[in-house]
Amino acid sequence: MSSRVISRVVSDIDRNCYPADILEAVGFKVFDSQGVLPTITYGVGPSSVTLNYFKPDRMIRNAVHLALEFEVRNLMPDPLAQIVDNQQNPEFVKRCRNVTQWGLVGDISSYMVFMTKPHGLRVVICKRQKTSWPSGWWFAGVEINR
Repeated sequence: MSSRVISRVVSDIDRNCYPADILEAVGFKVFDSQGVLPTITYGVGPSSVTLNYFKPDRMIRNAVHLALEFEVRNLMPDPLAQIVDNQQNPEFVKRCRNVTQWGLVGDISSYMVFMTKPHGLRVVICKRQKTSWPSGWWFAGVEINR
């Protein structure tokens, strides 16, 4: 489980705000042709969390493998917190392309990619499909209370 970790405190998370509204209000260009954003759970959770970004040193073969990466770190995805963190810290998304996934069924999950294009456009891509991730991507989650 070798990887790098960045921990960031994310505050002022409005859990009642629809995720697409947050993204569009701060200038992210959202690509969601499959209607994935409405499947993010919102309305539940704390208004402040510590979000732990990790960057595995190897390729993530599929969504099940990514779920195991979260599990061994005692983390669970928090897509809304990650949206707010990318919104509050535009320089971070320029340096660290980052991803979250949710709704794992079999080997298919919903995921959201945050990145900044070379010309400065901030982009969010949402999909539901089988996928793999080459090394170089950052994933984020919050600690699971046990």
